[in-house]
Amino acid sequence: PRFSRILMKFDSTILPHSGWEMGFMRVAFAAMVWQSVPWFYYPATLSHPSGLAHFFDLTFLMNPEVLGILRGVLAAAVVFYAAGLFMFLSLGVMTFLLAACGSFENSQGAINHSLQPLALVALAQWGLAGWILIRDHLLRRRPFFPVASTETHRWLVHAAKVALVACYVTSAFTKLERSDGQWIQRTPNLAVAIAKTNTKSYLN
Repeated sequence: PRFSRILMKFDSTILPHSGWEMGFMRVAFAAMVWQSVPWFYYPATLSHPSGLAHFFDLTFLMNPEVLGILRGVLAAAVVFYAAGLFMFLSLGVMTFLLAACGSFENSQGAINHSLQPLALVALAQWGLAGWILIRDHLLRRRPFFPVASTETHRWLVHAAKVALVACYVTSAFTKLERSDGQWIQRTPNLAVAIAKTNTKSYLN
C-alpha cells in the first residue's frame, strides 16, 4: 500500500485543454512536421547506419521523384492531422517520414537531433491512436468515425508531452553516463559550442 501511494504521486494528470487549444496544437505540430521534411537530399553515402537505416535502404530519399511523392502523401497527412481526421493513418505517415529522414541524416556520420523530438512525439501519438482504434473499434466493436473525439485529442496531447519529457530526461542521463559525470563540468562550454554551430550554419 505504501509503495502504491508513492507511485500515485507520479501519476499523470491529463489536462482538460479546450478544443481550440488542441486545434492550435495540431496545426502548429503539423506545420513543424511539414517544414522539417526536406524537399531534396544531396547524394550521400550512408556510411554510419543509424535508426531505420539498419533495417531499410534509405537511399530512395535521394530520388527527387520518390521524395516528391512522399511529400505529397505527407501533405495529405498533415492536413488530416490538423483537422483531427484519420489520426492513426496520418500519424503513421508522419512518423515514418520523420524517422526515415532523421535516420538518413544521422547515417552520414554527423548526428543531428532536430528531428528526434518530432519523431518521438509523432510515434507516441501514433501508438496511442492505434491502441484506441483497437480498443474501441475492434475489441468493443463500436462504429468507426474518422473524426477523433475530444477525449482522444486530450490523450494524444498528453502522449506528446510524455514523449518530450522522456526524450530530454533520457538524453540528460545518457550524457551523464557517457561522460562519466563530466557533462555538468563542461556545461559552461555549451555557449561556445552553440556559437560555433550557428556560425558554421551561417557559413554553410
